[in-house]
Order: sequence, then C-alpha cells, then structure tokens
Amino acid sequence: MARTGRPPLPIEQRKLRGTYRADRSAAGNAELAAVPALPRTMADQEPLDAFDQVLQMGLPWLAATDAPSLALLRVMLLERAELTSGGYDRAQLRALDKQIMELLSACGMNPAARSRLGLAEVKAVSKLEEIRARQEARKNGTKVVDKADAG
Repeated sequence: MARTGRPPLPIEQRKLRGTYRADRSAAGNAELAAVPALPRTMADQEPLDAFDQVLQMGLPWLAATDAPSLALLRVMLLERAELTSGGYDRAQLRALDKQIMELLSACGMNPAARSRLGLAEVKAVSKLEEIRARQEARKNGTKVVDKADAG
C-alpha cells in the first residue's frame, strides 16, 4: 500500500529539532550498524564502477533477499552507461536517473533511507570504550560528562 501524507523525517533531523523520542521510534531500541565512509576516489568514478565497489564493501544492511533489486539496479546502471556513451535522449536519461534514484533509496543507499533503517548514525564510542573511560576517570578523580547530561 502506498504511503500517504508527509514522508517521515530522518532521525538526525528530529534530533536536531528536539522532537526525537527513542521510545516512539522503531529504530530507537535497535543497535545501529556503522556505515563505512566513502573513499574520495569513488566520487570520480562512473556510476557502475562505484556501485560495484560499494557492493564489494559488504554493506551490513543488505541481505540475500535484496539480490533481485541489486541485479535490477546494476542493469539500469548498464543501460545508463550505454545511453551516455552513444547519442542519448535527454528525457530518457532523466527518466532512467529518476528510476535509479528510487531504487537506490529502496535499497538504503542514501542518508534518508538509511536513517529510516536505523543505519545512518555511526557510534563514535562503543559501550566498552565508554565503560573503560569511566573507570579511567574514576582512577584519576575526574568526572566524565555523559552525552545525555551534555545535551
């Protein structure tokens, strides 16, 4: 069934506004997976080459059930490469780009889609590191400021 009304805001925007409540969010209780950083050289590549490189990274949220969508996305990127290499119709290319962007979003390949999956946030400090920092602070007699206390 198609979604009606306004699309949901990404978690980061709700946190900035101060309207985010973890108890009302499906992703609030889930453990967040780290999203690998984009290598600078990838932005200079052709879309198909960049897509292949991204898939080789082994994205944590993709599963075997995503294989048909990823195969279709690869075919669309091949079609786009053919359109741009030869004489192409601008309207066809823009329509194909729109379809590609929709499929990328469905696969969680943009920040808004990842935030709906609960993957856009990267934990800076793991729980173990946080506990160790507290223990070290107790030994030194200093106080560690919690993220919740600071915000």
